[in-house]
Amino acid sequence: MEGDKVSISFRGPVERLTEILSGLPGIAVVDLNDNHAELITSNAATALPSMVEKLCMNGFTISEVRIREVTLDEIFIKLTGRRISDEPGRIKEVMSMRRMIRGSG
Repeated sequence: MEGDKVSISFRGPVERLTEILSGLPGIAVVDLNDNHAELITSNAATALPSMVEKLCMNGFTISEVRIREVTLDEIFIKLTGRRISDEPGRIKEVMSMRRMIRGSG
């Protein structure tokens, strides 16, 4: 789960979004609701043009796209199923590891 998190606001057949994007390599739908989707992709700059094209070809209107890097907290949740704050007694160790990973510790 490394790479970029892409948030897309859209109008279109929400029930088809996962099916439409599943054919594109390196894209995983993380969260989906009425007219908003959260996706993870290894490289948004590479994946975004084909993603937008495929959605538009299938009747979607995209109103907003936001891209950001996946956070360490999101990676921790994905790997452990828990939030860092759910780790009593180990928070100093976790925070120390986090600083080390970021290169500031």
